[in-house]
Amino acid sequence: MNWGRAALRDLYAWAEERGIPEHDVKEHLRSSTAALRDRWNSWTEATLEFYMASGDLYMYDLTAWHGSGSIDDWFRRAKGWASELPPGARVLDYGAGIGTYSLILAERADIQVDALEISPALRDYIQWRAGGKTNIRPVHLIDGPYNAIICIDTIEHLPAPEYFPVLAKAALVPRGRLMATWTFHKSDGMHPMHHGPDRLSSFLRELNRTFYGPLDDGWPAKFVAHDD
Repeated sequence: MNWGRAALRDLYAWAEERGIPEHDVKEHLRSSTAALRDRWNSWTEATLEFYMASGDLYMYDLTAWHGSGSIDDWFRRAKGWASELPPGARVLDYGAGIGTYSLILAERADIQVDALEISPALRDYIQWRAGGKTNIRPVHLIDGPYNAIICIDTIEHLPAPEYFPVLAKAALVPRGRLMATWTFHKSDGMHPMHHGPDRLSSFLRELNRTFYGPLDDGWPAKFVAHDD
């Protein structure tokens, strides 16, 4: 299955249900990244409230990224990672965005996925994309323990990224699994909401203190929580 193309199809179907013209959808897909940059630069105080208020733009921004083909390997790797989880596993998709990874994981009917997203608009969209699936639950709070956590393109947005490994380990069962990506750069000014490389070392130090890994050379990276 091509999950990137599915994300694009879903967005057009969602927009059609709401009477949003196709040419408007295409324009939003084209301009959403710049619109997010401009909104961030005009925000009085850069807090999580920004993300709660920006679900509309992220819906288009993330769909454009997922549909670009540039991270198809990430989707395939997430699918393979899901196949390694035990039957009945509970998985947290931390910073679920538009829910693509939640949908990939939930293709296994014996896995329960909590799609954690602070934006109400994105939680509603994840619910819409899930359709009748009962093993995806959009949430705004952690409700562990989980067997595994997936966190894609989120850590560099957090107010304190170095705290994420501590939070993740606390939410996992003993020796629980983590799959994650991070991008500590601002992409030539297009992503001012990312932390820069100055925060990377403190994040990696805490990650190495709380998790074993990376377990191989793949990306997204895979880890297992320390025993202690």
